[in-house]
Amino acid sequence: MKNLNTVLLSGILLLSSSVGWAKAEEPCSDRLRLTQRVNQGEVRQSQAIESLVASNVVASSAKAEYQAGRSVTLLPGFTAEHGSRFEAQVKDCSCDQALLSAESRSILAAYPNPFIEATVIKYRLAEASPVTLSLLNAQGQTVEVLLSSDFQEAGAHEFTYKNASLPASVYLYSLRTTQGIVTKRLVKNR
Repeated sequence: MKNLNTVLLSGILLLSSSVGWAKAEEPCSDRLRLTQRVNQGEVRQSQAIESLVASNVVASSAKAEYQAGRSVTLLPGFTAEHGSRFEAQVKDCSCDQALLSAESRSILAAYPNPFIEATVIKYRLAEASPVTLSLLNAQGQTVEVLLSSDFQEAGAHEFTYKNASLPASVYLYSLRTTQGIVTKRLVKNR
């Protein structure tokens, strides 16, 4: 049986803690620090195995879901504006569960992950949409815009990312569509 503790704060702010979830097949980042604003209308999901620390702003009409295995820390400067939806959960990492919430209606995955020279990023759009695919550092800052398209049809798409000179590190790859933004972990090995 799961032990759930929930608190409702500004806007809709849910803090939950649960125990007893199965380990995911695809590991999440060990630690994640979030500083990038979640803009109005965006949906952002971020997960970490150990800890997640946030000092960002979740704008009105935005949705952010943060999850970590041991702790989620909201630092001074973190704000969930009135009308936003923010949920933080302390539970085992589950990156391989439905990759996106039903609200974002897209699927996003990269294979191989970790990669050395190249990885294929696959995604599915539930409806036609402009698409931006970006590579971010662990702090959520843009390293490179991989793809920017004014319009893509609904359905399955893929993008091959080749960059042998990219330093070995943990990165994030982010898909922005009219349904929102989804961000996942990507590991570059030597």
